Amino acid sequence: MKLRTLALTALLLGVAPCGVSGQTVQATPFSASLPKACWPASLLKGRDTAFKYVPCRSMEVLHPAFRRGLECMLTRQRKGKWQPLVQETKRSQELQSIYYKKRPPVTKVKDVATGFHGYGLAADVISATKGWNDPKFFYWQAQHAEACGLTAGAFWIKFPDAPHVQYAGWGNSPPLWARGLLRQDSLPAIWRTIYPPAQ
Repeated sequence: MKLRTLALTALLLGVAPCGVSGQTVQATPFSASLPKACWPASLLKGRDTAFKYVPCRSMEVLHPAFRRGLECMLTRQRKGKWQPLVQETKRSQELQSIYYKKRPPVTKVKDVATGFHGYGLAADVISATKGWNDPKFFYWQAQHAEACGLTAGAFWIKFPDAPHVQYAGWGNSPPLWARGLLRQDSLPAIWRTIYPPAQ
């Protein structure tokens, strides 16, 4: 029964091989070792639905190609003696709504499908020592993010988001086709379209 459940959840999150830059990568399967805050919303039942409101900090839920860019950034930061802390990766709609309603506002994204966290293509990274209040840390983080092929929210003119880094291939927002697939819980299909299987 346990093996069957793991197989089903692996299919939900997509384990089909994906390729980028001529390399084959494997979409991360759902792992029972992941904290419940990182589980797909469809698997949270009863009291566990409360975990939809808890930030997921695991890098295992990120698309492997985006994760490589994030790990590149973190490595560069650590070499520069900074202490980055991954604060949030994949995000539920419930948590997105809470952030959207905060005052003063912390995001302009109301629907998780119009941001990048819902796709496993974004992360918020803060200073492990000074938290959200270290402009120098965020400036250098943004430099390293862009050097690693990511988009850095710290450089946005309108509504800068210093801790935020995201996939660079979609510009400022996910395309309509991806939003439709996310609402249908088809994340694996989105990942395979972004990074098609190697030929």
